[in-house]
Amino acid sequence: MEVAQVKRFIVDHWDDTVRYPQNQAQDEVPLAAPFTVPTVGPTFRLLFYWDTYFTCEGLLRSGRAELARCNADNFIQLIEQLGYVPNYPLKHDLTRSQPPVASLLFRAVYEYAHDKDWLRRACHAIEREYAFWMSTRAFPNGLNHYGNHLPVAELLAFAKDNTPGRIVHVAPDMPERARQVAHQFAECESGWDFTPRFDGRCMDFAPLDLNCLLYALETNQAYFCAELGYPEGAVWAKRAARRKELFDRYLWDEVFGFYFDFDMAGIRPGNIVSSAAFFALWSGLASPNQAARIVDMLPQLERSFGLCACAPGPRSPGQVYQWDAPNAWAPVQFAAIAGLLRCGYPTEARRIAQKWVDVVALNFEKTGNLWEKYNAETGGINAANEYEMPAMLGWTAGTFLYACDVLERI
Repeated sequence: MEVAQVKRFIVDHWDDTVRYPQNQAQDEVPLAAPFTVPTVGPTFRLLFYWDTYFTCEGLLRSGRAELARCNADNFIQLIEQLGYVPNYPLKHDLTRSQPPVASLLFRAVYEYAHDKDWLRRACHAIEREYAFWMSTRAFPNGLNHYGNHLPVAELLAFAKDNTPGRIVHVAPDMPERARQVAHQFAECESGWDFTPRFDGRCMDFAPLDLNCLLYALETNQAYFCAELGYPEGAVWAKRAARRKELFDRYLWDEVFGFYFDFDMAGIRPGNIVSSAAFFALWSGLASPNQAARIVDMLPQLERSFGLCACAPGPRSPGQVYQWDAPNAWAPVQFAAIAGLLRCGYPTEARRIAQKWVDVVALNFEKTGNLWEKYNAETGGINAANEYEMPAMLGWTAGTFLYACDVLERI
């Protein structure tokens, strides 16, 4: 009964998360179409990049395809206008993007409506977004990293209000304090703000999930070109093949049997076991053998109520990361479910889907709401927080509806 009640609550409250162009504030980048925001209420009342993709997976499953397309149209507009999708479209804070999920949303919308005229515009937008990541966020070897585009003076101004931390290798001529703040902004761009994955040096790392999403972008663009009869599809397929080669060389640990973010400054793999590895299954980067070994590692991350963002381990004294154990976040549950299904592990996919449905329904019964994240160990909302956790529809609802769909289909 609780699952049906949660579904009804989501469907009845989607419109509460919709904002309209005429109601945007003067400090926002004007958007042409209505858009969804992550929360019902005053928190996060902007179009957030990667949150929106997971929201749209729910919209498409609850009869709101037109609203999902509106979100996609706003992504296209922002890419055409700025060259990338910002974290959120505030005029004075266009300093970073977020995990590049636009191609995933464009493919989902296209496969729902099969509008090739619309796809042509989306395809050109993806070319521009790809150019942004490859020109401003690429290591010399071709893998990518997160970053920001704040000038040093603004980084230093921002630094006055931040606590000093460990600083290693950004730019030799950048003042030390600015380097640390630059890493913080990069970690905000990662969406995992904050996490032990990057050792406080996000710009030094080639992250698992980012490079998986760019591989998905390359393969999706090859697909879009085929759909549209464009000859450039072979170029995109070659780019994807090259990324897979680099991914296997730098981010796969054959001895450990797992994927790790790679520290390009230290020339060594990171040491944090994280659920970002499931993006490799979801994107199609993992071989059958690699997928099998990732599945063998599930016990390190899986708990009674879902997957932890990272496996537990020693942390700096007093340091709390919200993208760490014991927190269960919607995007990693989605990536794991989709990835396990893609790689031929329906039993494990169903198990993770059931845990997400259970934890959302359990807390809905207790609180009458959905939440930004949950405690994978206790099943409650006593999660590790860096701010007061908001009630949330957004990606929690989208992933819930996706998980319900999997449980009904598989």
